[in-house]
Amino acid sequence: MHLGDRGELREARHCAHCQPHDHVLVVSCSRCGDGPLVTGTDSGTDEIPAAVRDWLAQQDWVVESDLLCPNHS
Repeated sequence: MHLGDRGELREARHCAHCQPHDHVLVVSCSRCGDGPLVTGTDSGTDEIPAAVRDWLAQQDWVVESDLLCPNHS
């Protein structure tokens, strides 16, 4: 996913050649380690932005304390 300047999210798929090389936030389930990669975030922090948390919740993730994917929620 890519987080835009205005907080909008868009899904993006990349091949190895055109993949982003800037800061990538790794979002992962605390049980299985699966999850999306997010670009466009502040490189000074690994905090998950509110727009990403909202998207995860819409995808049936548990986003309270530990992140849990839909397979483990």
